[in-house]
Amino acid sequence: MTESTVTPFEDWLHRSVVERDEALEAINNNFAKALAGRAVANPASLRPFLGGNMRSALLVVLCAALLSGCTSASQTSNVASTSGAPDSTDAPEPGGITASQKADKFVYFGEGVVARWTTPAEEASSECASYAASCYSVAVQTNLSCPGGVYIELALLNSTESIIGKANEITPAMYPEDKGVFPISTATKAPKAKFAKVECLG
Repeated sequence: MTESTVTPFEDWLHRSVVERDEALEAINNNFAKALAGRAVANPASLRPFLGGNMRSALLVVLCAALLSGCTSASQTSNVASTSGAPDSTDAPEPGGITASQKADKFVYFGEGVVARWTTPAEEASSECASYAASCYSVAVQTNLSCPGGVYIELALLNSTESIIGKANEITPAMYPEDKGVFPISTATKAPKAKFAKVECLG
């Protein structure tokens, strides 16, 4: 089978035709916009092009406006198609953290659950187990239903913040707008802790 080849002249000719078509299209678009603007501002100004026929001038105004509008619509369509869908952050996630919860320093863990460390006043109302070597108190609020409760897991840290263990707790069933304070007792002495997991149990 013989391979088809394109001569340098044929390649140059093809590129010249493409460039000519693109240039003509740009000229037509610019002319349509300029003509539409001139016609709308002063239709009589088209008389030199149309031999004084005002009916023809009005027809040109209409055609130019339509052509210009189509060009604008095409450009708008291209922008919309390349911009993509709106950012998901534009719409709040169902059950997501509310403004008042943010102000109260809650952190959103997903599935409609927010949590934070308790304030001194809240901590005073909770009781740690008698065996506890360490005890941490957590405030939890739910924006969706968690009929199986909320699972809380803490990573226990030593003084250099290396993980030395974990502690967990499951709250009673919680429903939208429920809030509770839950002590988490540990058998391991841990001077520090951080949230490892907070999950809604369905």
